[in-house]
Amino acid sequence: DSPKGETDKKTEKPEPISKTLFSYSIPKAVILISVASNEKPGERKTIARFELNLSQKSDISLLQPEYSKRALQINWEGDPEIEFKGGFVKDYKAENPEIKLGALKNLFMEGWRDWTDGSGSKEFELKDFVFGNSSFRLNEITWAGPFLIAELNAPGVRIKNKTDKPLIYEMKYFTSGWGGPYTLKPGKSHFFDVTRPLEYRRREQGQIVEHYTLPVGSNSEFRILKGKDKPGMYSAVAK
Repeated sequence: DSPKGETDKKTEKPEPISKTLFSYSIPKAVILISVASNEKPGERKTIARFELNLSQKSDISLLQPEYSKRALQINWEGDPEIEFKGGFVKDYKAENPEIKLGALKNLFMEGWRDWTDGSGSKEFELKDFVFGNSSFRLNEITWAGPFLIAELNAPGVRIKNKTDKPLIYEMKYFTSGWGGPYTLKPGKSHFFDVTRPLEYRRREQGQIVEHYTLPVGSNSEFRILKGKDKPGMYSAVAK
């Protein structure tokens, strides 16, 4: 594939690249309470049965903290709607038949709030999806009840020229011929829309001075590394 030019964007707080409303629901969850059976050792006897219905709204945002990273942020809105009912089963005779359903409901509500960080937001880092020899990156999320739909794109290979001179280089798949030479101007970047690794090489005065494999999804920079006197291709996270 030929490279595509890019415009670099940098923000202190990443803006969502995709956002959708989402309704989380637990319909008719059954909670059973059992005790050891006196009549049949090793078995348990159900003494109480409760039914729980829960729903809570949220919005889900797909974030791009860095060029090659994705994160999912869930923002819970307000308090959940909870319906809690039930009691002792008919064939169980309790010494005190009273059950404080309100207290049990509040106990569950407290646990739910702890899990959702008090109706705040939770963020999860997402890794690329690997299918065989190909990798794909989450690009968009949409809600079409009852389905949460994820769109995956090729994570590609990106290189940036952080020197003050043009970078002339070649690229290829393992099984293809060399493409190029390509010219990357200072301060600019190229993106290859691929799902597999690429081989990169660079020449000086007709001699090959660099020849690397760039993993799919990688973000590399042509620059002078600290302590070096000549530029080279390095991972964007290298110091």
